[in-house]
Amino acid sequence: MHSAESPDTPFRACDRPPGDVGFRAMPQGREWIVDAYDCPLNRIAGETGREALTSLFANVIRSVGLHPVGQAVWQLMSPAGAVTGMVALVESHLTCHSDPVSGFLSLNLLSNRTTLTPDFDGLLTRYVGARRVEVRVLARGTLQGGTLEGGRPEGALSRAPGSASDSGAAPSTVPAAVPAAVQPAVPAAVPAASATLAS
Repeated sequence: MHSAESPDTPFRACDRPPGDVGFRAMPQGREWIVDAYDCPLNRIAGETGREALTSLFANVIRSVGLHPVGQAVWQLMSPAGAVTGMVALVESHLTCHSDPVSGFLSLNLLSNRTTLTPDFDGLLTRYVGARRVEVRVLARGTLQGGTLEGGRPEGALSRAPGSASDSGAAPSTVPAAVPAAVQPAVPAAVPAASATLAS
């Protein structure tokens, strides 16, 4: 372990415990975790879903001035036609995954810019026909856990698109934690060959 007094160590802040009065973590960004419900099948499944989600990505990126590193990557799943997408951004990334069977779309935006104000309600209503949108905004890199904008405790802001109010709590149909029995097993080590992407 490096000494907190050593001027040549790049990890000085990590040497102090989070409760140390002299330690002030700087926010490293914001993460938007967005759940869209009751989306029509043709807007989140198959090729037409991929096209709608491509438009959604382009408009999220454009609306808040983000910068793609390259083209979005899309994968159509079978048999239900679920769509998974990801675009790397200079600021971090934007991802989504759809579940056409339940009309659900999950979207995640991570950005090192903390002042963004994406209109997920409007964008998800327009591009994927969502009837209900939940947005959680987490502060990243604070060592104190994420909090939602407005100082709310962690939890979902549940609202119908266009409504002015929210319930401030996650719906009862969403479990607070996934029981250990249904969590996927994580392999102890990933072979080096599987981590390499084919070009």
